[in-house]
Amino acid sequence: MENTSIISQEKIGKLVSETYEHDKDTVLYYVYKRIGNYEDAQDITQDVFLRMMEYGKMLRSDTVRSLMFTVARNLVTDYMRRLISKQEVGVYSMEGLDMTYDDVECKVFAKEISKLEIMKANSLPEQRRVIYMKSRFECLSTEEIAAEMSLSKRTVEGHLLMGRKQVREFIKQCI
Repeated sequence: MENTSIISQEKIGKLVSETYEHDKDTVLYYVYKRIGNYEDAQDITQDVFLRMMEYGKMLRSDTVRSLMFTVARNLVTDYMRRLISKQEVGVYSMEGLDMTYDDVECKVFAKEISKLEIMKANSLPEQRRVIYMKSRFECLSTEEIAAEMSLSKRTVEGHLLMGRKQVREFIKQCI
């Protein structure tokens, strides 16, 4: 006997369309409040409903709103991860460049971010601090750090992961 709460393929488009018409503004508000960029929030909102179409027969009329917010939350999380990665790469690349243009504000911002990074790195637990500094400022690989400090590669990777996360979160709070 087939479960009647599971909808047919023909009704999937209609259910998503109706949900879109009824809830698009709610999803847009939810996304915008989390990312603070209206244009990107509109794109993510549209992606939410496109992704819901991919769920096909898994969609059920009684759980479609829950799924909608789960998809929205996951897309916001992905967006924030990409944004933080872009910012981190931008800061790291700016530090190593000899800037040929006269953008004083940009230089000051990069220096302030560098100061915050060093300040937070210096407050990390001893072993994590050493590993972070060797990786970040001496450009040593995890294998080189592990050999130099007589640690396993996994231990070094764990400390490096936590160190980067702590520094990133600190800088994010300061900005």
